[in-house]
Amino acid sequence: MPSRDSIRRHVQGGHLPAAIAEEVARAHGLDATSIAARVVDIARRARETALEAQEARDRRGVLAAGDSELRALQALGGAGIDTEADVFLQQGVAVLARSALTVAQQHPELAALLAADLHRRDRDDLADDLLDSTRTDAPEASA
Repeated sequence: MPSRDSIRRHVQGGHLPAAIAEEVARAHGLDATSIAARVVDIARRARETALEAQEARDRRGVLAAGDSELRALQALGGAGIDTEADVFLQQGVAVLARSALTVAQQHPELAALLAADLHRRDRDDLADDLLDSTRTDAPEASA
């Protein structure tokens, strides 16, 4: 089995097809949705820690945990995430996209319909990636 460093080099070097690179990133928690969920978790834990520190009358603990929560919330805001519901929605969209890809790979006629709709929405890049991922006649990459 390849090492994490080997996989990371292949992903960062663009040596993997997009669908595989996304799968690897998701498995390692590096996709945007996983990162956002992790930052939400950090903010939530920091808030809990601040409340516990407040109950214990630990001013330094309150300030440190509050600072951690603020930094996590700023990171989320900088990424355009305003609420936890945004992260939940992103997770749902990611699952829907993976489901659509799986079905499209099994049913090329659906892939063509999805690609046509993506073209109408000016997302030629996504349409081309979808069609590329469903081609069964593509040559296998050598290892």
